[in-house]
Amino acid sequence: MTASVPPLDDVTGARQELTVVLPVRLLRVPEWSEGPFPFEMGNRRTDARIRSTYFTPASARALYGAPGRPCRWHLPLDVKHDGMRLLGMELLRAATARKPQHALAVLHFTVERPLLPVVRALAGRLPREADAPLSGPFDPARLLDGVAALRAADAPSFDARPYTIAFLSPAGQHAPALRASLEGELPATADRWLWQLASRSTPEDFPLPPETAGEQLKDTVRISADWSALVLRQGTAFLGHRTDTGEGDFFTYGALHSRTVYLDALLLGACNAITSTSSPTSSPRYSSRPGRHVASRHWRGTSRPSAAPTGGSTSLPTARRTICCSPSRTSTGCP
Repeated sequence: MTASVPPLDDVTGARQELTVVLPVRLLRVPEWSEGPFPFEMGNRRTDARIRSTYFTPASARALYGAPGRPCRWHLPLDVKHDGMRLLGMELLRAATARKPQHALAVLHFTVERPLLPVVRALAGRLPREADAPLSGPFDPARLLDGVAALRAADAPSFDARPYTIAFLSPAGQHAPALRASLEGELPATADRWLWQLASRSTPEDFPLPPETAGEQLKDTVRISADWSALVLRQGTAFLGHRTDTGEGDFFTYGALHSRTVYLDALLLGACNAITSTSSPTSSPRYSSRPGRHVASRHWRGTSRPSAAPTGGSTSLPTARRTICCSPSRTSTGCP
């Protein structure tokens, strides 16, 4: 069954977004604008005020800071190189009592070449140094020089590689990802493509046994008929299931959500995991099962546990205020 999955290696989607999260040491408060990167679309501006409505007050403070106590900064950029465009960067302070310099750096890209080889390279699956996406003008050490430093190689396992959030919407020729009709069944190949983007692997890297494929893919979230999501230990993927028609299409909103609210949910889980590994005697909020506590203590209206990106193969939260109220083809938000 694995061999019958059409290859994703040479597929360039109609719309491809990539967010890369790196653990860093914050050297000083950056002279950047305060708050998360406020992506705009029409009259929508995804600033801290808007995004805070998706989280409890405690979680919003951890993600966006408080008056007079900033913890997040952003810097718009426009750097193009090798089929990728860097739109900007963010820094989120994730300090603990034992490690006050803990922080997470976020790099926002659009990708105009096949997306799977890019995330495979970020996972360390391509041997040639020349294939590294975070090199040249995208070298984090160069971009963050004097502000933050990359974590040491002996960091915990969940810090070993950049965490990736990949978004791909298909063009008309990408039948393996497309529903046959508006509410038609998905081909089995759609979830295999989703798995490859989230796991950052090809069948050659990690053959998915047919006998266990159902178990591996059981946590796939059907956000709507239009798109699905899967969160794994070192990567998250969003895959569209109908043809992206371009500017103004629903997937414009979907891509925006992947860069903002869903990114923030994953950052919250990452901060929780950092705290749990840094302080084994800390409170239950930072237990050894960070995803469950992110769900039970931070999300509003959560109907099932979420997962921090440091956990196993688990789904995004299905909270009404998050994924379940995501825009559909005919709606752009919660009723």
